[in-house]
Amino acid sequence: MFLARILQYLECPPYLRALVFPEHEDLKHVASLPPLELPHHITKSDRIRWREGVIVDREGRVTQGDKKNNHVNVGLNHQVRVDRHL
Repeated sequence: MFLARILQYLECPPYLRALVFPEHEDLKHVASLPPLELPHHITKSDRIRWREGVIVDREGRVTQGDKKNNHVNVGLNHQVRVDRHL
């Protein structure tokens, strides 16, 4: 489980890690590992059509969303508002 948790964390895009992974003893020293720089680890300056994201509330906390609209953290300086239920 230790190795699996670390590999899942490293595989996750960096801008989503804090939202997807709660604090855990296994991840205490993971910041000392070198970055993987995988193709799907995009940066704010990358201009691409699709980005992975997590539904968040207006304050940036992970949520289930509501029926009218959702805010999504996609790794930009601002959240993206989606006008449908996700």
